Amino acid sequence: MGGLIGRYALGKLYNPETELICGLRPTHFVTFATPHLGCDGNRSPAQVPFISWTGDIPLAGWGIEKAVAAAAKPFSSWFMGSSGTQFFLLDGKDGRAPLLERITQDDPEDGYYLSALKSFVTRTCYANSSGDWLVGWANSSLRKPEELPRLNSSDGRGVVSEEPLDAALHPSDRLPLSPTTSSTAKPQFAGRPPSARDSRGTADWMVADPIEGRSFSTSLARTSSVGSLVMVDSEEEGSHAVEGGFPVQVQTTPGGRPGDATGKARQGESAADADAAIEDSERTMQMLARLQELPWRRIDVCFKGTRMPFFAHNLIQVTRKWLNWEGEAVAQHFAALFSEMEADPRVQRALR
Repeated sequence: MGGLIGRYALGKLYNPETELICGLRPTHFVTFATPHLGCDGNRSPAQVPFISWTGDIPLAGWGIEKAVAAAAKPFSSWFMGSSGTQFFLLDGKDGRAPLLERITQDDPEDGYYLSALKSFVTRTCYANSSGDWLVGWANSSLRKPEELPRLNSSDGRGVVSEEPLDAALHPSDRLPLSPTTSSTAKPQFAGRPPSARDSRGTADWMVADPIEGRSFSTSLARTSSVGSLVMVDSEEEGSHAVEGGFPVQVQTTPGGRPGDATGKARQGESAADADAAIEDSERTMQMLARLQELPWRRIDVCFKGTRMPFFAHNLIQVTRKWLNWEGEAVAQHFAALFSEMEADPRVQRALR
């Protein structure tokens, strides 16, 4: 939530004439597991992962997922008040767009939200690749599901992949570095060697390893609509997989409705519900497209190797140090990253 509050406040405080925020030059904007696209009960990049997990329950999964998705919006509004209403984009009234949609664009009468983000020298988002029951990987990393990388992170305990600083800089700021400084950051992996195999017999090499530059058929690894990693056994493709360490049913029917991973409207689903899901999905993709106009540095995190992989949302933020201490590696990574960015000559040049 902090990232969304920050984006809202920045839009209100930004001065388009001076390009300053409260008289200060904005430098680095960083978010951790932020639901930039809000929350959704339907299959889309903004779907709450917990809702999609209920759909993986054998036999009755689809019905349970539909029931939970339908209850999520009123429960969120009741439990979290106006914040819950805004998370699910239910606050649009009198022809005015919901708040989270408004903060993806500029409006002279409301706020210069997109310009405020653009004014920063760098933009970085840390995202959980699995185990986050509140915010999906695609949502927090500002990617389309098909843009999510394949990671070798079966035993991750922190950052498993990071883009170079160039990804966060505006094109005009991407000047060549001196020969003594590297312009690329090598991804760091805390997982097992590529030769290791997980408990289901799926080899880690079935997911492309960025370190060794290997890539394999997309039929062996794909991503779900909510943006969690999917690994598929080659002998049983389409029957079952592992999504962030949790069993899923892989659906590959082509030509489906936007936001519906089955490729067609489920039996018994009303036309009104299907149309509403399409409208929500289209709005989500429009919000994503606006935010993707800006350069972002994505840093992917995995906690599969920790004691509580299902609580990745708390681990990445170290919500309670005595309980979420295994997430301190991410905080330490950010501290080092911040120092690195501050010392980078391209950042210093942009601030002159």
